[in-house]
Amino acid sequence: MKHLIVSRCEFSDAELLEQYLRVSHDYFIPALKSQTNNNFEVALIVNNKHTDALRKKIDYPFIALDGYDGLVRLVKSEQIDIMTRHDIDDWMHDNYIDTIQHTYQKTKDQYGSDITVLIQAQPTKLLLKTGNEVSMKPYSDNNTSMFLSLCQHTSRVHIYQRNHRFMWQFAQVVVTLKEGLVKWVIHPQCQDTCRLPLLRFLRIFEGERSTSCLDIPKNAAPLSWPNCCHRRA
Repeated sequence: MKHLIVSRCEFSDAELLEQYLRVSHDYFIPALKSQTNNNFEVALIVNNKHTDALRKKIDYPFIALDGYDGLVRLVKSEQIDIMTRHDIDDWMHDNYIDTIQHTYQKTKDQYGSDITVLIQAQPTKLLLKTGNEVSMKPYSDNNTSMFLSLCQHTSRVHIYQRNHRFMWQFAQVVVTLKEGLVKWVIHPQCQDTCRLPLLRFLRIFEGERSTSCLDIPKNAAPLSWPNCCHRRA
């Protein structure tokens, strides 16, 4: 089973990148190192001009992807069973990766090995300024969390194919994991800028242009599955 954690680290502003990396060193990197299941790789969507510096500053091996197009090329060239999206400044539980893989295997055992599964984790919000952790409004089967894992027998789409809220459209089964496995870390930079790296993607989603959608036309309708079902892990 090939499991890829994909994180966005594509910044034009070097100082903003440094600020995100400081949070990453406290939350994302330690969480990767503490996973009880190490059967995964990390890929970062980067600005090419920052790749060499990132290799020195991020104390964890990663595949550097040249923008979203780099992710598409990787998905086309390799079979990736699970793609997990996780922002570089957010936290994950030590058992998060293991939980995802066991959930996918359990779902395949139930529905068949060729099933396309979307696993979402219900986050809490960690406010760094105060240290408070608060619950968030629950995500649903048709408004999915930003903490997603796309599980496919054959790679057809990638984990940033659509805005996270609409990724359920590509799955036959949506599975929701309990609260406590992930935290959305809110820091001063995040409040105003955490969505900036997605601007290009949102334009793609809205149909302005599309160079990162595998072989799916930019105006393609969501996939229609004859037997779509949803469950909680």
